[in-house]
Amino acid sequence: IANLEKTLRQLKVGSANTTDKIASAADPEKTTQIRLNPTSIKKHRKRLKLSQSELSQLLNVSTNTVVRWEAGTSIPRDAYRPGLAELRTMGIKEVKTLLR
Repeated sequence: IANLEKTLRQLKVGSANTTDKIASAADPEKTTQIRLNPTSIKKHRKRLKLSQSELSQLLNVSTNTVVRWEAGTSIPRDAYRPGLAELRTMGIKEVKTLLR
């Protein structure tokens, strides 16, 4: 919780890219071991009530990339895994705040 609160404070103060803040909040060592499959990506996106376009904005990828991840035709690169891992721990209000 403290890590997420720190991230939110940084979002309110700074003007840096949202993706960088989501990725920097997650521990890179832990995220290389997370399981990512098309079903889990879609499940977490739906849980957070995000469109594919909104998820792509948060992770700084194209909408087509998210579509391919969810279809299973491609897998997220290592650079995007921390961001996806961080989204797993976030709530709807936190994500909507990041999109503003």
